[in-house]
Amino acid sequence: MIARYGVDFVDDLISEDLEVAKHAASEFSDILYTQGDIYAASFSAIPNLVSSLGLASPPVTAAFIFLLGGIAKADDVADDEISRIPQATIQVIEHWEQIESFLTVQSFEVRLAALITLTELARINLPSMQYLAPRPAYVGALPDGVEAQDLVERLCRAIEISKHVFDQDWRDNCEVAVAYLAHATPPRPQEGWVHPYWDMLERD
Repeated sequence: MIARYGVDFVDDLISEDLEVAKHAASEFSDILYTQGDIYAASFSAIPNLVSSLGLASPPVTAAFIFLLGGIAKADDVADDEISRIPQATIQVIEHWEQIESFLTVQSFEVRLAALITLTELARINLPSMQYLAPRPAYVGALPDGVEAQDLVERLCRAIEISKHVFDQDWRDNCEVAVAYLAHATPPRPQEGWVHPYWDMLERD
């Protein structure tokens, strides 16, 4: 599916009109993890999305966090600037701290968006993760001085801090994230709620 994610759409995403931004984010969320192409111009949205985190309502903030993850792990660039993909991955990872800070906010929707997005970012460069097929574009797509395992360890520490602060639903999702980071089959809690997206992640 081709994402309608050109310059005009980026303008909508970063609009000061929160209703416009919410509509654009909602539209893109439907195709975020099944997208085929994005546009090189879309990468310009990264700093604007980051600066907007927390300023919008929880649903929009959650959508923006998911969008950052979607840009970071793009499959293809419609205008053939494939070299932009690892650059965008690095640019999003450089904002790890801002995204991680949302693991402890009150909104479950925002926390979960941060948890899923950070899990995706941490898994991108793990050697045994395939993401349907090997993707050379992601090899070495890390900021200077950062190793893939560093992101895994950092996220695991953040999960340990946050998972006991909230209810069982949150802890269940945290346990699934840790399982994916450990390359294990995630648990299936008898009670609690686990986001269906975890079932969509590809394991080795």
